[in-house]
Amino acid sequence: MRIGSAGALQPQITIGDVIIAEAAVRDDGGSASYVKPSFPACANHRLVGKLQAYCAQHHIIAHSGVVRSHDSFYTNQEQELCHYWHRQGVLGADMETAALFTVGRLRQLEVAAILTNVVLFEQDVKAGVNDYVASSKASAQGEQHAILAALNALCD
Repeated sequence: MRIGSAGALQPQITIGDVIIAEAAVRDDGGSASYVKPSFPACANHRLVGKLQAYCAQHHIIAHSGVVRSHDSFYTNQEQELCHYWHRQGVLGADMETAALFTVGRLRQLEVAAILTNVVLFEQDVKAGVNDYVASSKASAQGEQHAILAALNALCD
């Protein structure tokens, strides 16, 4: 189970909201080390369902769908990349979920990811990361929600 952070690629996702990754765009180098890029990066449906049910039961704002995993925040075309994936409906971006999902599937393991949003869509990444480091109340509450949802999914 990945419990981590992401930056939003959709405007309705606010700081502290959680994103439950159903699948990940494999825009990273790590997962390509294991299998061809055409292999999908998908979460375990049972774990995803448990995460979704916990969030619904506890009135936690959760968005479920596809995330994008990538290797670098500061490419010269970062804004264009974010807008491209935004238009495809991708919810957020992180750096680990695609590799976890890919290796998990290859090893026949149940894997899932729940991410706390720490950067608003179209917000400067450096400013968003600095806000996160300052431990804003919304981010901290989102992290707590993600941790409790993950523990429930794994222990239920």
